[in-house]
Amino acid sequence: MSTLETSPSHPTTTPSSTQTISFLALPAEIREQIYHYALISPKPALHFPLLTPDNPALAIGLLRANRQIQAEARVVLFSRNLFVLPPLPDADENLSVLWRGWSLERFFQCIGGANARCIRRLRVSFPLCSAMLGAVANTSSLRCDEALARARTAPGRRDWLLALLAEWCPGLRVLEMERATSHHFEYYLWRAFVYGGEDSEPRKMLAELKAGLEAGLRELRQVVVHLDRVSPQEKDVIQYGFLPDVDEIWASFRDTMRGHMKAVVFLSLYEAALAISRKCFE
Repeated sequence: MSTLETSPSHPTTTPSSTQTISFLALPAEIREQIYHYALISPKPALHFPLLTPDNPALAIGLLRANRQIQAEARVVLFSRNLFVLPPLPDADENLSVLWRGWSLERFFQCIGGANARCIRRLRVSFPLCSAMLGAVANTSSLRCDEALARARTAPGRRDWLLALLAEWCPGLRVLEMERATSHHFEYYLWRAFVYGGEDSEPRKMLAELKAGLEAGLRELRQVVVHLDRVSPQEKDVIQYGFLPDVDEIWASFRDTMRGHMKAVVFLSLYEAALAISRKCFE
């Protein structure tokens, strides 16, 4: 049996220990991709103030590795996720508004100002969704207008939440709003947005809200209003022909909001959901 002689051109090799590569030695692009997979949720990140983070859905323990990883990863965590503040049923109007403000401020305090300033997308439940509004909404549009006018002029409620957002989230770019109102009042708002004139109470409310957002949140690019609570009876009405077609709705928005705000309407006959997206800036 012949053997291969060792020579300078055929050196012998010996097993060596596995080489380890430091995580921080990886290129920044690869580290960011790892943060993306570990820290970005495909679903909105819900904030429940009464629950402890014993079993988080995201690998937030990664932020405890060292200071450099924390500095890099926290930007991905807070700037790439949509944070949702769950709405409270409006059993009591004042309690509901107080709970929203306290819960939102408490959330910001828990994560800290530096992390709150990284938030780019947030969904909150705004005022003007009270038991009082829902109670009158099944009677007439006139009474809904009166109730909305009273709630719209109530001092301090909407301004309080806007002040919190302006103080803690100056870099916010997308603000989503949802209301926990009755089905009847949601339908009233939907009709007002589609057919109401500039003097309708919902449009006045949106105009004031837009002005407040522009003044306090200068980085804001988009506001989304979710109106997605419609009763089964109204779903049947919409499904069987009383819903205007999409072209007619878009023409209505285009004509009434030109020069004031831009809107895009998404309609689903099966879910009977309506979301209104408005760009605050060109």
